[in-house]
Amino acid sequence: MHPALHIDNIKRLPASKRSLCNAAVSGTRTLENLKLVRTTVLTSTPAERLLILPVLYFNLNPTEIPAFDVFDSESKSQATLLAAHYTIGRAVYSIEALYTLELPEGIGVDLWPRIWPWLRFLYFHQHRNPNHDSTAEQSFFLDFLLFVGKLADETASSDLIVSTPWFWFMLGRTWHHVPAVSDLQKRMLAFNELRHFLLDKKLTDPANMEEFVDGAGGTLYDIAYLVVIYINAVILDEDSVMDVNHIQFLQSVLTFVGIIDPTLDDPRDAPATLGRFGEALLSNDILAALTHALLSLIKTSTPSTASALRACFNLLTTFFISTSGSARLAETVKGGFFVALIHCARSRFARDLQMHLKLYLDGILSAAAIDHRLLSAVESLWHSIDTLTDSPAFKPSGVIHESWMAFRSLVNERLGVFREFKETASSMRACDNLDCFTMDAKEEFRRCSGCQSFYYCSSECQVVDWRNGGHREACNSYGTLLLGEKNKDNYNARQRSFLRFLVHHHYQQHKFVLHFKQTLFMATYPDQALVTIYDYSEGAVNVDIKSARRMEILFGSEWDDIVARAATSRGRIGVDVVIIGAPTGSRCLVVPLRSSASVVRERMTELAGTLPAPRQWDPKIISGKVEAILLGDGANVVENH
Repeated sequence: MHPALHIDNIKRLPASKRSLCNAAVSGTRTLENLKLVRTTVLTSTPAERLLILPVLYFNLNPTEIPAFDVFDSESKSQATLLAAHYTIGRAVYSIEALYTLELPEGIGVDLWPRIWPWLRFLYFHQHRNPNHDSTAEQSFFLDFLLFVGKLADETASSDLIVSTPWFWFMLGRTWHHVPAVSDLQKRMLAFNELRHFLLDKKLTDPANMEEFVDGAGGTLYDIAYLVVIYINAVILDEDSVMDVNHIQFLQSVLTFVGIIDPTLDDPRDAPATLGRFGEALLSNDILAALTHALLSLIKTSTPSTASALRACFNLLTTFFISTSGSARLAETVKGGFFVALIHCARSRFARDLQMHLKLYLDGILSAAAIDHRLLSAVESLWHSIDTLTDSPAFKPSGVIHESWMAFRSLVNERLGVFREFKETASSMRACDNLDCFTMDAKEEFRRCSGCQSFYYCSSECQVVDWRNGGHREACNSYGTLLLGEKNKDNYNARQRSFLRFLVHHHYQQHKFVLHFKQTLFMATYPDQALVTIYDYSEGAVNVDIKSARRMEILFGSEWDDIVARAATSRGRIGVDVVIIGAPTGSRCLVVPLRSSASVVRERMTELAGTLPAPRQWDPKIISGKVEAILLGDGANVVENH
């Protein structure tokens, strides 16, 4: 036993206090005796307080903890119940007095086994009362955390504490109450103690983790809720400057996220599909919390700020390269992330964040510039961004100048298409009956209820295609490649319409070059089906022609039917493949080019058949002939994606 806990220490107290303490350890001690001891502790010198410590230790004997059935049984006498309440009261007064003491070094290993059983009992005893006071519960857990944090400053007692059954449950319960502490200084002290335990390696033990989750509410969603509350609480608000303690708190909770789910620890190892904890964090608006953290951090200048900014960007990136997180990119941009990104580029930390800034400008945001939701969010901010980019970081000598200029050009181009799209009254459709091809507004068509991808101008056309066009056999295979209703999880109706509009815009831009390349392809490979590629995976579109046989990433019955229908359409269906950036690397969607007539393809096929061997080609002559076809025979052909 630690020397400071020996009962003989009472003898060294002044007479009046010695008498009071002797009464509090006698066999006839009362609740009032301990109440007086608690009061005396508050008015004593530091040296005297340590001499009173054995009294508190004595009255925290775990063997005196009442059994719960004492309070449940109606057969227990009033005297038994009263004695139990007095015992509890004496322990409470002892704990309250103990919390006020500065404890001597090395005492934790003896004190913890004494006080812990009582703390656990008091928690469960308190919760047996349906009318227990929530404010009192908050005080209980706050005092518990500050005290246990003090004991855990020493390695021996810390190891004992984190190895104690039910401790992690209590810590989980405690976390619930910390963000609600109104006193800012106490709340920050609590966050400081909490972060030490959150980073303890013992938490990763499955049994401890299960306890911790149970204490926090029972699910990973509860943990995620507490993480986001923690972040928002230590930020205070985005206009405030974070000091070194707040930054440590933030970094600790971000590290804790990686402890709970290691797949969130490093974006380089992150899977495309988030786990349950990642999804729970998204549901609790972790992206907004991290955005606010960025805005607050860039106002500080402490040495640890750069690493905290990188930690925020790493976690944001882990989410944005996932399927679920990428779907929230637009709302996060609208909520301030894009502005935060620009502020980071303007800040003193721009060089430290160069890799992250370029990742977003060159990669994530550029690849997402096909999303009408993202463009809508950027459009509302774009004018004000001009004033923010009047900064050295965006000048030719700046660390992100090249990336910013490329991104700026891309966004200006896409916003032009986006504004034109918003002014378009209705999207067009073509009848999927291979013998019809009527083209009209989408509202004039009926959709196949099976594949939800094919449209028909009449029930008669639908019947013909079902019976004679092969759709009966292929209907169930559709839903992955062909852009349609079954893609609605990632592409709602508005986004699908915009993607078609964007592809058609770039088709019109590259029309002559594409038909020139198609003619050369048909001359070289007359027996092969061609595919037009619109690659948006890196932002700016890259348009090219390929053989359908060389599209190794496209296969299966849906793809086979798409190619087969194009082959039998007599040139009125073009197989146009859109490649877009996706968490898995890239994704392909088929957005067919529909033509009201086949005359252009027929003339191009004839031209291809007359061309000499490739070495004798004269590009200018061939280009002129292709242009003549498009301006002549193709002038009255209606085309649509």
